[in-house]
Amino acid sequence: MAERVYWISFRLADDGAAGVREEALVGVVRKLAATSGPCWQSNPSFLMFRSAYPLGTVASRVAGAIDPSRDTAVVGIVDQRGGWAIGVLEDRDILELVPGMKRAAGAIN
Repeated sequence: MAERVYWISFRLADDGAAGVREEALVGVVRKLAATSGPCWQSNPSFLMFRSAYPLGTVASRVAGAIDPSRDTAVVGIVDQRGGWAIGVLEDRDILELVPGMKRAAGAIN
């Protein structure tokens, strides 16, 4: 499998459990990147990492770490068009701004 560099931008609902979901998300990303190298998490709500997993697998695992009925995550590959928008989309402009961006099953709005 070819390794790719992924980016994830996310917003977690401030409901008292956001910290738990953020830890879960970072844990999932670290597992996805475990054999492929570093995980950059210096900016709040933004992660970058290298992984050999396909985009669909990465998006599915991200969706499992957050609460798609409250949270938002956008996942893509650095040198490719498109990606997945997961969860609540209060602003749908991302679907127009990023060619090939898709909404994950269960996305709200």
